[in-house]
Amino acid sequence: MSNIFNGTMPALMTPCTTDRKPDFDALVRKGRELIEAGMSAVVYCGSMGDWPLLTEAERQEGVASLVAAGIPTIVGTGAVNTREAVAHAAHAAEVGAAGLMVIPRVLSRGASLIAQKHHFSAILAAAPKLPAVIY
Repeated sequence: MSNIFNGTMPALMTPCTTDRKPDFDALVRKGRELIEAGMSAVVYCGSMGDWPLLTEAERQEGVASLVAAGIPTIVGTGAVNTREAVAHAAHAAEVGAAGLMVIPRVLSRGASLIAQKHHFSAILAAAPKLPAVIY
């Protein structure tokens, strides 16, 4: 397996239309532009991205749009709970993303070492064939 975590991987923000809806066509155009400029992959919905502002369906549509366009995509799994993070990892694997960016639980409840270990293990188990970086 090649290492997807090489080179430069900029984070993408989701462009919006004038009526403040996600513009996935513009997202794909920006992703293509970055890959054509020499980036090795893009990160979508990473820890500093706009994932808290998107619905789950919008988030998955953004991932699916990038991957379908042939853009190597590292998918952020950040979520307010482990169940949602696991769903993002499973969706990334299902659509053929290049890898995962996994962050700790974002709420203070469950921040113990045991809870974090469970969180990471559950996410990685949902997409066992995808390379992942714990960020």
